[in-house]
Amino acid sequence: MKKQLANILTGTRIVISLMILVFPAFSVWYYALYISGGLTDILDGAVARGLKTESEFGDKFDTIADITFSMAVFLKLVDIIIVPDWLLIWICIIILIKFSSIIVSLTVLHRFISIHSKLNKFCGFYVYFMLFSLGLSVNWQIKFVLIIAACIIATMAAIHEAYCIFIGGPGNVDEAMDRVERMELIFDKLGDLIYEADNDEITDDLISRYKAFQPKARELERYYSSRDWKNDHKMDEQGKFPEYFKRGVLSEDGLYNTLDRNKELLEKIGR
Repeated sequence: MKKQLANILTGTRIVISLMILVFPAFSVWYYALYISGGLTDILDGAVARGLKTESEFGDKFDTIADITFSMAVFLKLVDIIIVPDWLLIWICIIILIKFSSIIVSLTVLHRFISIHSKLNKFCGFYVYFMLFSLGLSVNWQIKFVLIIAACIIATMAAIHEAYCIFIGGPGNVDEAMDRVERMELIFDKLGDLIYEADNDEITDDLISRYKAFQPKARELERYYSSRDWKNDHKMDEQGKFPEYFKRGVLSEDGLYNTLDRNKELLEKIGR
């Protein structure tokens, strides 16, 4: 149950999405379900990170739940709100860009990529609260400005997401993830050896294993000073890696401190 808690919250959002279609828009039950859906969107990611149960399935499931929730609200509101044709076309273009990014990531890059950039997260929060405000007693001119602003932000977020996925070309994200995964194993192993040397008795066996691992440590050091690390770090900042993807090696302070401590221990035990 503990391992599946985040996925249960995500699945609850899908159930909530279907229930939203039953109740009148802007009714008490509609708002209760709408708020509940937003809370599950916040909690499932936080729970997954807190319990360290992030997974590729969870990342995909979360995206499906987000799309389901968004479409349910859209279908509910489009029946009662008069939307100009030009605005409806604009919204459809945004949806098309988003779906194109998903299709390309699956068919061309052969990997599901969900961009979690700051712009995407801000867009999600803004659109959520904008849709919430539509049922409040607010001047229609203000609502119109809020809707236009939401479309502008959503367009920028969709284009940025497509740019992040397309810019590197086929295989670039795959290659980066494979490289980071390989370096992450070295980083973890070196960290384990350092922890052992700092907390246990330094025996001949430990010294032998520590010295034998130094070629790998030098490989990690070369990676840290290379353009590859800078590019991988930039990709991470752009949100091109899934949230569940383990990438502690891209933490600048963490990697620097580990390599620096490695040098200190080598001087202590003798090269």
